[in-house]
Order: sequence, then structure tokens, then C-alpha cells
Amino acid sequence: MNDTGTTKITQSSLAGKMGRNTAAWAMAAVIVAILLSGGLIWLHESQQTHRDEIRAGIKPIMDFRVNLTQGVMFMLQVPAPRDNIDRGKGLTLMDQARSSLDEGLRSLQYSFAGRGPPAKWSAFMKEMEMLRDRTVRLYELTLRFPSDKAVNRQIILDEYSAINRHAELLDSRMRSTLVSFREQQDRIFTVMFVISVLLLTLVGTGVHLGGLIQSRLEKDLDRYRLHLEELVEQRSAALSESEARLRAFLETFPDVAFVIDQEGRYVEVLTSVPELLYKPEEQLKGRFLSDIFPAADADRFLHVVQEAISSGKIQTIEYRLSMPGGSKWFEGRCVPVVSRSGSQDLAIFVARDITQKKRSEELEAVQNGITRIIAEASSITYALPRILKNVCTMLGWDLGEVWSIDYSSGSLHCRCMWSIAGLQMASYEEHTQAIAFARGVGLPGRVWDSGQVEWVPDVTRDPKFLRAASAEKAGLHTAFAVPIVLNREVTGVMVFFHHEVLGQEDDLIQTISGLGSQIGQFIERTEAKEQLKKAKTEAEAASLAKSAFLANMSHEIRTPMNAILGFAQLLRRDPLLTPRQRKDIETINRNGKHLLALINDILEMSRIEAGRIVLRPADFSLKDLLADLELTFHPQAESKGLYLTFEQEAGMPEFIHADEHRLRQIFINLVGNAVKFTDQGGVSVRVHGEVTYDPELVRIVVNVEDTGPGIPEKDRQRIFQAFEQAGTAGRTAGTGLGLPISRELVHLMGGEITVTGAPGGGSCFRFDVAVQRVREGVGEKKVKAGRIVGLKAMEPVRLLVVDDNPDSRELLCALLRPIGFEVDEAEDGREAIDLFTRHPYHAVLMDVRMPGMDGYEATQRLKATEAGKTTPIIAVTASAFGDEEDRVKGAGADAYIRKPFIEEEVLAILGQYLGLQYVHEEQGEQEGAARQPLPREITPEALAALPKEWITAMRESLEEGDMNRLSELINQVQTFDQDMASKLQALADQYDYGRLGELLGKE
Repeated sequence: MNDTGTTKITQSSLAGKMGRNTAAWAMAAVIVAILLSGGLIWLHESQQTHRDEIRAGIKPIMDFRVNLTQGVMFMLQVPAPRDNIDRGKGLTLMDQARSSLDEGLRSLQYSFAGRGPPAKWSAFMKEMEMLRDRTVRLYELTLRFPSDKAVNRQIILDEYSAINRHAELLDSRMRSTLVSFREQQDRIFTVMFVISVLLLTLVGTGVHLGGLIQSRLEKDLDRYRLHLEELVEQRSAALSESEARLRAFLETFPDVAFVIDQEGRYVEVLTSVPELLYKPEEQLKGRFLSDIFPAADADRFLHVVQEAISSGKIQTIEYRLSMPGGSKWFEGRCVPVVSRSGSQDLAIFVARDITQKKRSEELEAVQNGITRIIAEASSITYALPRILKNVCTMLGWDLGEVWSIDYSSGSLHCRCMWSIAGLQMASYEEHTQAIAFARGVGLPGRVWDSGQVEWVPDVTRDPKFLRAASAEKAGLHTAFAVPIVLNREVTGVMVFFHHEVLGQEDDLIQTISGLGSQIGQFIERTEAKEQLKKAKTEAEAASLAKSAFLANMSHEIRTPMNAILGFAQLLRRDPLLTPRQRKDIETINRNGKHLLALINDILEMSRIEAGRIVLRPADFSLKDLLADLELTFHPQAESKGLYLTFEQEAGMPEFIHADEHRLRQIFINLVGNAVKFTDQGGVSVRVHGEVTYDPELVRIVVNVEDTGPGIPEKDRQRIFQAFEQAGTAGRTAGTGLGLPISRELVHLMGGEITVTGAPGGGSCFRFDVAVQRVREGVGEKKVKAGRIVGLKAMEPVRLLVVDDNPDSRELLCALLRPIGFEVDEAEDGREAIDLFTRHPYHAVLMDVRMPGMDGYEATQRLKATEAGKTTPIIAVTASAFGDEEDRVKGAGADAYIRKPFIEEEVLAILGQYLGLQYVHEEQGEQEGAARQPLPREITPEALAALPKEWITAMRESLEEGDMNRLSELINQVQTFDQDMASKLQALADQYDYGRLGELLGKE
């Protein structure tokens, strides 16, 4: 029965009794009415006050429950207190709840002061003291454990619930006792009131007084009932709302929590996520950790619990458990629980599921590790075992295999295995290495056939797994296999094994599947690298073979050409030659030079293709280079009736640092082609400079424009290909290598070459090269001296010529002995060393290619002697490759010359290293002639007296730009007319090739 019903019964009973007894005792109280009226009034007031004091002692119980509930609710805000204000409110309300109990105790003590409370009320007061103590403990618990932790919330909630139930029970019992107490007092009062009423009945006043008392009591009871009903309704609503919020909080709590004592026993299990429990809740309570987990895991957990209890500090741990739905990772936090007395014998262990986070970290680490392995691996053989080890160790798997397809047999074979230490793998490995799988057979074969990942929870129970017995002996159970894919084709299979029976892990499968594609791409790259390496090796071998062939061919071709051209030069000196003989020798010499030019072009192109062209930059005058080119091609252009202009932009640097020989070669090819293929009009060469980002560099841009037949668009790329020509029949003399060589040289010098124009409208070749400015001049151009005819007076100069080719030896001796040198000959390196040890020599001319001991070895041995250290050794080579210079100098040679010999070059090198001074033919007269103006008396008619073949030969030399040959021809004129020869030589020394062309005329 509730408090409202009890109040109503008490009210009606009291009113009825008072009505019945008043009439019966009215007459009896007449005598004593006056005496008792004062006592009744005092007794009524005293009872009323006593009852109010008792009610004041009961009311704090209700206030206590309300304040306690609100305080706990503020502390258990979901998901957490908004700020310190809410927390402060909660603590304040809990303190007020405790104060309410103290107030109630004081009221009851005051109510029973002087006479002591009845036994039942004394028990109630002790229970109120217990509630107060528990409230203080809850208050202290709240202060110690922040309520934003799930475990702390549950502890606070449990303690609150127990206190609330205790307070509710006490409230009910106290109210019931109060009603009984009121009834008892009412009965006493009723007796006295009846007596008074009887007395008042006698006097009339007693009756009126009883009515007043009854009316007042009824009003008090009604007022109290209404107030009590209102309070009960309010508190019930607040309590219901609080309980609903607490239930919602528990439902959203994501972790599991356990209360564990220091011996490892489960005291309580708190969770709304039962699937995170290792065992069902009913199997955990009262059990020890060692009863639930394997020994190693149980010892770890117990150590963490005991450490937290003994140290009073929070302990953390990460661990992995094999759950029914697959293994999971947890992060555990163990918090010690401190009792009111300060002792610690319990801990709260909160476990949070971090499987997804841990798996992401593991898979990322695996992916990064594999990427690093692949980046560092030089071959797939090196990479595969490391990839298997990385996957197994990082993800906790025991064995990894890679199966590759043998296309010859159409089956899968195990290519690589890796396993952790401790497994009994001997039988399994032997079985694996011996077995092969066809498509669709066994786990690897099924993945090969389907191209899809396959997961087997337990291979020992899979009838399709052909190695089940060996796997069971090795302790292997779960397996999954992924395909290695290359260009959408399965080229292999990876298989991984675990010693436990595990459920399928999709994120693991996804990552390892990507790994299969990555390995496939790596295999493709490594195969491509191996093929490229093989091709490179073959190309290098071919290049070496080609280089060796070209070197041999160069030596074999240039050596006889050396004899042909050399002896032709010697024969031209003979004054006894008849004009016919001289013409024949000139024909031999001219065609020999043409053949040498063709050979040089072919060898030059081969050197370019082999990447053996090396630029040799030096300082020179760009202005002089252009002037020489203009003088060289002017006679040829003039002979065809063409104009030839060289225009140089103002402000161009006069001196530059570049490879003069290569730049001259480009100009000669382009200008020579333009003059050769142009019949009308002429050729214009325009040179200007462009500024670069580097103030020390300038980009020279050259345009060679002609009015020739032009080049069709379809031929503009073809003409830059080796051995390709775009001229018409009869106009394509040459090898077709001039333009390809020029293009490669331009590229080597950092530029580009292009051609524009249209058929019938001429052509324009444009190229640019980057050169370095030279701020200071490189000296004046030396006036060419006459032919060397002897040595100035000095001690005899003794030379040693070493060559296995007798023609080459004879040619050198024929060139050197007439000058005044003493020359000894040796056929090979051994003879040269023998002669060198027996005779002192001023210099040695050493051929580098000889049978037996070649020139390289002989040079090294000679340089190892005391005499050889100071004796210049000049290497003689027929090689067309520029890097021969480095090789011969590496052997110890001081310089080198090439075959075919150029007489001036041989004598110049000897003069440089031996400090020789030469006597030049008619040197004084030539120098004087160079300073004198052109003699007026020289005319074409005067030249007509010379032999016609001489004039023809000089005109051809002038047209071909062969100034050396022209000088030799002019020297021959001295035998016929010395004065005429001097005048012609003066024109040549002054570079007046135009005047020479006018004098020599046309055929």
C-alpha cells in the first residue's frame, strides 16, 4: 500500500472515533472540563509538534534520494560531463544528500531528546547513519575515479543503485512506523479527547473544542497527503529518466570490462558487446584467468593485474586472441580499485577491440616492406624468399610458398619456400619439392585455373588438399592461396599456412592479392631488365667486334694508302718527270686522296655510331675560320659562275673556344654541297649569335642558303641518313655521309641542324652550336713557310723507324733522309729494343700495330729504361679513331701521327720534341713576296707558257681547296720559271685565291 492510501485510512479512522466518543463522555467531563481543557490544549499542541518533528526527520530521506539521484546523473552525463561545472554540480548535490541525512538525524534526535527514541526509531537512525557513510564513500569514489571512464561509471552506478534501494526501503519503513506512531498518539489523544468531550458535553464547551481539534487535524492531514503525493510523483519521474539514460549509456559502451582480484579471479563482467568476450559471461564469473586462457596468456594478464594493484598505477597491454570468429587484437587498460580503507585488492580491466587498427598497421607495414624489397632486389630469385618472410613474420603466418608454371610440362612447381623456425617441416618440404600440380589440381592448381583467391580453413580436413598428411605432421591447418598475375594471365601462385584454424580474413586477402599483381609486375620488369641487359651485352660485344673490325680495316686500308700517297708526293718532287708522267702521278695522288676521303667518311660515321667521337676544343679566331672557308670555296664557286658571300653579324665574338676542326668539317660539308649542286645564282652563308643564360656562352647560328634545285619534302629526313643521297643522276658523287656526319657533330656540340626550301626554290641548311667566348685574342695568323728542305747546322739527328710494313718504313726514310736525318729501321718491337740498347737515338717513330711484340709493349719497355725516359717516342698509327691517342699516350708515347703521313706534320712534331730548326725552300724570297704587292706583269697569257697539265692541276687543287697540293705544284713551276713560281706563291700566301682563279682560268 502506498503512502497516500495510508494517509486516507488514518484520517477517516481518527474522525470516526472522535465522533463516537465525544457524545459518550460529554456529560462525564462536565466536572473536570475546566481542569482538563487547558491540559488537552497543551497535549494537542505537544503532539502536533512531536509529529512535525518526526515528519521533519523523515522528509530528508526523500530529499536525500532526490539530491543523490541528481548528483549521480550529473556525474554520469552521456557520453561524459560537459565541463567541470556539471561535475561540480554533481558533487554539490551529493554533498547536499549527505547533509539531508544529517539534518534528519538531528531532527529525530531533537524529537526524542530527554526521553530517548523508541527501539525501532533508534534502528532507523542507525540505518540513516549507514546511508550517510555510504554516501560519503560514493562521494570519495567519485572524486577518485573520473566518470569519463566506462569502468568508473559502472562502479559509481552500482554503488548508487545499492544506496538508493537502501534509502527507499528505509523511507517506506519509517513512513509505516510514523503512521503507527500517529495512530498510537491519536488513540491516547482520543481517550483524553473523549473525556474532554464528555466533560464539555456537560458544559458545551468541550464539544466545540473537540470539533475544532478534529477540523484542524483533518486539514493538516489533507495538506500533508497532497504534498507527499506531489513529491513522490516528481521523484519517481526523475528516477525513471535517470535509469533510462543509464541504460542507454550502457548500450552504447563499446568496450568490455572485468573486475578481477589480485589472484586473477573474475569478480564481475561488464559489457554490452558479448561477442568481444573470449568465453560467455556465465563461464567467466568466479573463474580464474588460468582456467580461461592458455598458460602464457594467463601469466601475462595476471602480471598486469598484480602490477596495477601493487603499484597503484594504470597498466596497459596489447595482445592477440584467437576468437571463434577469427583472431582479434585488443588494447587492455588495468586500473586499481582503492577501497575506503585504502586497501587495494581489486582491479578493473578494460579491453578495447583494436583489430582493425592493428590489421591496417600490419598490412601497411607488409606493403611497405615488400615495396622496399622489390626496389632493392636485383632479381626475382633474390626477392621471393624475402617477400615470403616479410608476409609471414609481419602477419603471424607460419609458412609461405611460391609456385611457378613450367610451360614445357604444363604444371606448377614449387619455386621457393620460407617457414618459421621450430616447425617439423622435413617431410612436408620433401613432399612439396617432389610434387607438381596440373591446372585445376590441388590448391595451387585450382587458383591457377580460376585466377581467384582461395581460403581453406583446415587443409588437414580438405579432401582436395593432396598434401594433407604432411601438413598435419608439420602442424599446418589454415591456408590461403593468391594468384601471381602478369598481363591478366596467372604466371604463378603464392600459398600461406597457419598452425591454427582461422576464419576467412577479407582485408588480408585483399592486400595479398594486390601483392600478387605487384610481384607479377616485378617479374615483368626483371625479365625486361634481363633482356635489356642481355641485349646490351650483345650490343657491347657487337660494338667491340665492330670497333676491332674497323680498327683492323683502318690499319689495313690506310697503310697501303700511306704508301700510295706518300710515294706519289715523293715522285712529284722529281724534276726529271715528263709532263705526261707528272700528270699521271697527279691523277694517282688526286684519286688516292678522294679514296682516302671516302674511307675517312665511312670510318668517321662508324666512330660516331660507336660513340667514340671526342671534341677537342681550343681557342681560335672565328673570323679567320670564315675567311679561310670563303677563300677555299671562292674559286670553285667562281669557276661555275656563282656568287659566294659570307656575312657575319656585327658584335659576334672574334675569338671562341670550340673544336675548330669539327666546326670546319660541318662548314665544308654544307658549303661544299651547296656549291656542288648549284648551277645558277649562288650561295650565301650568314652567321649570327644568340645570347644564352650564361654570359660566357654564345650560340652561333649559321644559315647556308643556295639557289640550287632544292630538296623535296620527302627527302629532307632521308638525306640525314647514312649512305642516302637526294641528288639527281650524275650529281651524287660521294658516300652520302657528309650530312649525317654533320648532323651528329652538331648534336655533339649541343645544337640542331634543319633544312628548308622547295624544289626549284633552293635550299637553306640551318645549324646552331654553343661555344664559349674568349675575351683575349689567340695570336696572329702565321704566314705559311715554304717546304722544308733541310736542317740548320747542328749535330746529326739520329732516328729509329719501327714498322713491320717495308713500304711504310721506306716512305718515312725517303721523307726524312733528304732533310738530313740519320735513320735506322726495325721490323718489330723486339728488334727496336735491341737497336735502342746498342745505339743512342734522338727519337723513335713507333708503329703501334705489329706482329709479335707490338708498338704498345715496345714503347712501355723502352720507357722503362733510363735512356728511354728522355727519348721522345712518336707513335705511328693507321687508326681513324681519336681515342687511339689516349691509348698510345697511356703506353708512354709522347705524341702520335696518323697514316697516311703528311710531311709537314711529321717534321713539325720532330721539330717540337727535338727543338729543331729547319731550312725552308726559298723562305726569304717568299716572305718578301708576301710583303710585296701583286706583280702587275703576271697575266693569263704569261701563265700560258707553262705546261698545260700544270695549269690544269693547279686549277683543280684550287677548286678542291687543296692548298698543300697547290703549293707543291707551284714549287714545281720553279723548275720551269722561278720568277713565275714566286709570283704565284705570293698570291697563295696572301690568300688571294680569287686572283689565282682568274689567272688559271677555266678548262
